[in-house]
Amino acid sequence: METTKLILSTFAVVALASTATVSAQTIWTGAAAGDNVNTPGNWDNGLPTSVGNPGTIPASAGALFAVFNYNDYFVIQTGGTLTSNRTLTLSGGSSTLNSSGSITSDQPLGLQGANDGHQDFFMNGGTLSRSGLSVSSAGTNRSATFNMSGGDLDLSGGLTGNNGGMIIISGGTVDIAGGIRLNSLGANLIISGGTVNVGGNFGREGTILLTGGNITAGGHFSTTMSGTSLTLGGTSAASFTVDATGSDQP
Repeated sequence: METTKLILSTFAVVALASTATVSAQTIWTGAAAGDNVNTPGNWDNGLPTSVGNPGTIPASAGALFAVFNYNDYFVIQTGGTLTSNRTLTLSGGSSTLNSSGSITSDQPLGLQGANDGHQDFFMNGGTLSRSGLSVSSAGTNRSATFNMSGGDLDLSGGLTGNNGGMIIISGGTVDIAGGIRLNSLGANLIISGGTVNVGGNFGREGTILLTGGNITAGGHFSTTMSGTSLTLGGTSAASFTVDATGSDQP
């Protein structure tokens, strides 16, 4: 019960944060060559690398390219298509994806991958299409939140939550060819809405709270570690369908 209260409290705080309005101080212009988001000349007031100088990629933006990782970037993407030809890691900042924006690549996306700190990713709409999504990573001083309320998440691989990782899905459509895997008892998954289709296995460790939405897993539901918990219920019951239950890991 205490764990559930803690998760719901965290959800409320994150949901409040996702609705906060931030006045952008630097706007994407694409004025420099290469359409590289890491180039200061492509922003009208330099890189959005502080909470006091957040950046907006407007609906009118076209193609964008990330050569390097986002370290301490604070970006609201309302338009444009961001691509990368390597693993893209976002660390120490906040990214928001809105209805006209898209982030696509055949490479994975990582939130707070290699450095200590915290990364937020709010998906209110748009399209996020990658080979995989990893939320947080091994390390005692790392954490990340992926908060999805709308849009389309399409992963050709899997969705992974690691220690300090919080995955919240309250709306939108999620298609994951692989599995949803929580790699730590310190990882949390909350699904309260939307449609979630998982081609592989679902679970393993951590805390899972399903209070709404429609969830289908083509593989096993797995709770292989002591301390793992699954809670079904809430104000609107979740629909949760799996092919079988067992110890197979996603």
